Amino acid sequence: MSIKTTKSSVQRIKPLKGKTRIELLFAQGQLKKNGPIGLLYRCSENTDAYHVGVTVSKKKFARAVDRNKIKRQLREVIATHQTSIVSMVPPGDYMLLYLDQKMQVSKELNLYFEDLIKQLSR
Repeated sequence: MSIKTTKSSVQRIKPLKGKTRIELLFAQGQLKKNGPIGLLYRCSENTDAYHVGVTVSKKKFARAVDRNKIKRQLREVIATHQTSIVSMVPPGDYMLLYLDQKMQVSKELNLYFEDLIKQLSR
């Protein structure tokens, strides 16, 4: 008995890992800002994978509990917009940065992220 595995029609977004890949992104990437969110990105033509990372500054949020909460919110935003990311944005490495010094509501983060995606698709 053989089990056939089929690829999903939606391409999976992979986590951004690796010191050299992240350093290359910060050195050569471009930054788009919208409200409390910044998106650092570097599109690559030789791959069709999407690698996304999330970061919150320790200087702006000293407590790890607050940083982790914001990271969870940002990851949820990415998960909810996965189909629009794959359809509207070219493949490459992306780092979602939280730039504000106060916490935001998840609904507001969704709106800011949607605007960022629209900016990148132009």
